[in-house]
Amino acid sequence: MNKHLVAILTLGAVLGSSVVSARAVEGSRDPAVRERAQLERQEARDTKIQERDALRLRLEEKRNSERKERLIKFWNRTIERLQKLIDRQTRMSTKIAERLAKYKAAGKDVTRQEALLVTANTAIATAQTSMTNAEAALQVMMTENKPVSEIIAKARELHKEVIGKIRLAHRALVDVIVATRGMSGAQTPTPSVSPTATPTP
Repeated sequence: MNKHLVAILTLGAVLGSSVVSARAVEGSRDPAVRERAQLERQEARDTKIQERDALRLRLEEKRNSERKERLIKFWNRTIERLQKLIDRQTRMSTKIAERLAKYKAAGKDVTRQEALLVTANTAIATAQTSMTNAEAALQVMMTENKPVSEIIAKARELHKEVIGKIRLAHRALVDVIVATRGMSGAQTPTPSVSPTATPTP
């Protein structure tokens, strides 16, 4: 009798738990529950997207920072090379002026040569101004955190412009020296101030 009672009670407990489980399953099919679960899944997806976008942004900022640092180093080296070219042209102009002064003291007419030297000095000054302005323009772009691609494009443009001014100054110096040939009885060498081609960023 007791055994039967125990069996009945056990079966009742099992059936009762099954009913509870079934009700729980039925409850999970409730529209509000489904909607809440859907919202939670959407929030989880949105969180992952935001984390992925934040990571991508950090990586992009790191790459841009590294590219900008390399660009600054490259441009500093380029400015140094260009400045050396302009300094050499300035020294050559000074030597030519001293030579013309000697010719003039010796009674020779150097009016044309002096006019050409003025033109050359103007070209040298223009090259110097162009380089100074280029350096300042790029510094402003970097300070304003312009996109690296935009800074590189501007650097190429300014580099080309400065090189063009230096070449004009070189040709003007050559014109002066050619005009002085034969004045001293010896051939005057052409100045070795031709601008060396420098790579662009």
